[in-house]
Amino acid sequence: MEQLQTDKINELRRELTLTRASFEQKLNDAENKIREFKKIGEDRKRLIDENKEALTSIEQEN
Repeated sequence: MEQLQTDKINELRRELTLTRASFEQKLNDAENKIREFKKIGEDRKRLIDENKEALTSIEQEN
């Protein structure tokens, strides 16, 4: 009976370890996506700012 409980505890520990590893991987993936989207947002903002400057320059020439 005690061996059965020990086996069950060990199985639960393995499941917990796998669940934790899976969670950490998903968290890492999400953090990477956030950094990627932040970079995309910064690039788009830079392009918008450059286009605004170009438009202002063109308007001033006319």
